Amino acid sequence: MREELKSKGYRQAFVEENVKTGIAFQVRALREHRSWMQKELGDRLNKPQNVISRIEDPDYGRFTIRTLLDLAAAFDVALLIKFVSFGELLNQLRDLSPEKLAVQSFDEELESARQCSQPIHNLVEPRFENDAHKEHLFLPGRFQRGGAISAAQQPMNTQPAFRASAESAFYQRAH
Repeated sequence: MREELKSKGYRQAFVEENVKTGIAFQVRALREHRSWMQKELGDRLNKPQNVISRIEDPDYGRFTIRTLLDLAAAFDVALLIKFVSFGELLNQLRDLSPEKLAVQSFDEELESARQCSQPIHNLVEPRFENDAHKEHLFLPGRFQRGGAISAAQQPMNTQPAFRASAESAFYQRAH
């Protein structure tokens, strides 16, 4: 396949196809891992079953970021959208088994950490190469309980308060 990737058109089609099918297959794997029917996932998203059917159709591929965020919330998992090199993409595509696609929910991950005697803070304290990376994670004005707000609506000095609030909410949920 590496030879085929020399063609820009092939690369573009390869990425598009893998995004469309990857999301469809992962949504189905996550849903089935929880033993949910399409209707149950639809109820959790306030959407009819036929919308879930479309989302799980690898030929559909018309996802909005809002839909992906709603799905992540329904499954209680994180959503990561980022640009990567083709080498990293190929590495990510090595194991697309349903077991690998059906990632743990937050509560399942927390329980696994407890059973392995892993410190809980390892789940919530990201590791940064330097302080500049840390600054980008908790930008002031980007988040507030209940949703995003504009920077103009939030004072610039609330970054530590948000972090403390987020950590407090996590530890309350964990205990």
